Amino acid sequence: TGKRVALCQHGLQTSRDDADVSMLAGDAVRTAQPRAVVHVRRLIDDFVERFPDAKHVLWLHEVVFEEEREYVQHIKRRRLDVVCVSDWHVEESCAFYGDNYPIQRIYNPVPDAYFEHGPAEKYDPHKLIWLSSPHKGLDLALDLFAKLRQASGLPFQFHVYNPGYIPIPGLDEPGVVYHGTTPFDRVMVEIKDALCVFHPSLW
Repeated sequence: TGKRVALCQHGLQTSRDDADVSMLAGDAVRTAQPRAVVHVRRLIDDFVERFPDAKHVLWLHEVVFEEEREYVQHIKRRRLDVVCVSDWHVEESCAFYGDNYPIQRIYNPVPDAYFEHGPAEKYDPHKLIWLSSPHKGLDLALDLFAKLRQASGLPFQFHVYNPGYIPIPGLDEPGVVYHGTTPFDRVMVEIKDALCVFHPSLW
């Protein structure tokens, strides 16, 4: 669309361009002159101070907790535009920000490539997949999976993937296949022939 996008990554050693996005390493952001700054998940006060003339947007990805009321007031004092990821998310956020505070919704993008081939022609009726961090309910999922196998007598398998920011200790329960941290594209291939994502979320 003619806009230039730069992404700041604190762990990147060398700045580079990747698919029309400028990946900025370390202090390279100091020379940037952005028209807009998108704060993903959390406000970065340093960027607000560094770029006072830019439009600042907070792109939320989690629900707001009761303990964050003061943080919400901080956002409102800054007059940041807030963006949520679903209509339900907007409704939940309005309980903290207020109905009159400007909150917009943008659905999380799904790459077009995942629609090109459609669903798998065949799926494994006994393949269940976990795709999230363990603290979001994996213990509950494992307990329910064991009960499912026992009650059904069917050879269900539970394939567990982990984004990697919280480790999972060894899993040796019957029917559980642990894959660990796996590239996103590979996970998308593995999920195509699964019966379902088995994720009774506690988060």
